[in-house]
Amino acid sequence: MIEGKNCMSCMACVEVCPMHCIEIELDENGLEKKIVDNRKCIRCRKCVHVCQLENPISLFEIKQMYVVAPKDTIYSIRSTSSGMATLLSKRFIRTGGVVAGVRWDIEKGASYYIANTEEELENFRGSKYVYPDVMEVYSEIAEIIKTKKVLFIGLPCIIAAVKKYLKDDREKIFYIDLICHGAPQSSFLQEHLSKRGFERLPDQISFRKGEKYILSAHLKKNHYQAEHYNDLYLYGFLNGLIQKEYCFDCRYSYDKRAGDLTLGDAWNQNVLKKERTSLVAINSSKGRQLFESIGEEMYCVEVSLEDFRRNSQQLKGPTKRHKNQEVFKQTLKSAGFEKAAEKALKHEMRVLQLRKKMSEIKNIVRRKHMW
Repeated sequence: MIEGKNCMSCMACVEVCPMHCIEIELDENGLEKKIVDNRKCIRCRKCVHVCQLENPISLFEIKQMYVVAPKDTIYSIRSTSSGMATLLSKRFIRTGGVVAGVRWDIEKGASYYIANTEEELENFRGSKYVYPDVMEVYSEIAEIIKTKKVLFIGLPCIIAAVKKYLKDDREKIFYIDLICHGAPQSSFLQEHLSKRGFERLPDQISFRKGEKYILSAHLKKNHYQAEHYNDLYLYGFLNGLIQKEYCFDCRYSYDKRAGDLTLGDAWNQNVLKKERTSLVAINSSKGRQLFESIGEEMYCVEVSLEDFRRNSQQLKGPTKRHKNQEVFKQTLKSAGFEKAAEKALKHEMRVLQLRKKMSEIKNIVRRKHMW
């Protein structure tokens, strides 16, 4: 069982342990750490067998790639990206399945939930730039697939964990992996929000509006909103400061994929002439089945991996580590997330803020001259 910085805390070992002797806690540095109670351990090695790092899953080669957009614009209007995940999920539920995805929960934050109806899918909309709570989802899915098919949508490392937990029982489960840029541990977001007056987790939160990165949180009368250049958490995420250590060496960030389908943004791919488009990569026969199930409901143009990479940084490797990450980790140990992020990012964020302000002033002057 992998421990230390290489563990991504997928929690599969925690859930598979028959003696409940494994826990994930924050260490003295404020980082997640696996704790094993050796007094309870019976040496069954189930934790080793389920660990995706000790026993890696086989990955798919991408078979075909498409830039896509739903024909019905309601999907993109109500989603962070084009709404393809919602379109695929609705079709899956209409054919008798259920969908496992991440919603925002006021008690647990970003966490997995099983949607049985189209209405429940609304909870999954929006990007969530934090590692989700996956406790109990493994055993829940293992029970559901005895009678129903499941569409599981998530980060590649979580999909790998589900595959390891279910072993060979995969006939009724379909996977969509999301192109990921790394994920921070949830305690960072919790502390960040608490410093902005949130006594508990907000009842609503979003991290993006279209192509703009904006952190927006609501709880009763408390409302916080800031673009990425004014928000330590969002800026730290976008620039490789606050991700889990494993994310910087992630094996799932290339063109070999964990899911039957891969979904990601396709902002710089102008082949469809649509405002919001997504990348869909078909990686398996199950993935093709999912893709063809919505064929009449989407626009699509096939692209090559080389063409896609030419206009995008996706599928080229892990998120690059920020130059001040060591400063962040050392300060985190003594001062907590907020002060650590500020120390690592304050100067470059200030420069960016000044550039934004100068750009606004130039635009005002330009408009006055036009009059």
